Amino acid sequence: MRFSNQTYYFLEKQRIIIALIITILIFIPIWNKKLTEIQNETQENIAAMNRSQIAAFYEKNTFITSTEELYIAEKLKNQNYDYSIKLGYKTVFNYAIPHYGYLKSYVSGVFIKTPPDKNFEFKTILCEAKFSGKNQPKPPTDKNGVVACGNNMRKIGT
Repeated sequence: MRFSNQTYYFLEKQRIIIALIITILIFIPIWNKKLTEIQNETQENIAAMNRSQIAAFYEKNTFITSTEELYIAEKLKNQNYDYSIKLGYKTVFNYAIPHYGYLKSYVSGVFIKTPPDKNFEFKTILCEAKFSGKNQPKPPTDKNGVVACGNNMRKIGT
C-alpha cells in the first residue's frame, strides 16, 4: 500500500505528537517528586531554624539575627532557596524565599511567652505559601495567645 505525501506527513506528525505525549507523561511524575523533595527539605530547614533559635535564646538570652550564626548554617546554603531572619518584638521570623517561581515560600515564627514565674515558653508555627512564587510571605501573628499564619499562607507545622 502506498501513501500519498499528505498522508505520510500526517502520520509522521501523529508519531511525533504521540512521542511527545509519552515523554511528558514519563517526566511529570519525576518532576513532581523532585519538587516535593525540594520543598520537604526546605520545610525541615525552617523547622530546624526554629529549634536553633530556641536553643540560642536559652544560651544567649537573645535570638540569632544571621543565618550564618545558626547551628545549621551549612545546610542552608543551597541552590533553590534564600534563607533569612527578621526580628520582631519577643519574636523571630525565619524565611525561605525560592529562587524559582515554581516553588513555594515558607516562613516560621518563634514567639516568646513569659509567664509570671519567668520561665520562658515558646510558641512556634511553620507556614507555607498557598501559591508558588518568589514573594516574601507575610509573617505569622500571635494575637491573644493564638498563633496564626499570614494572608495566603497555610499552617503546616509548629
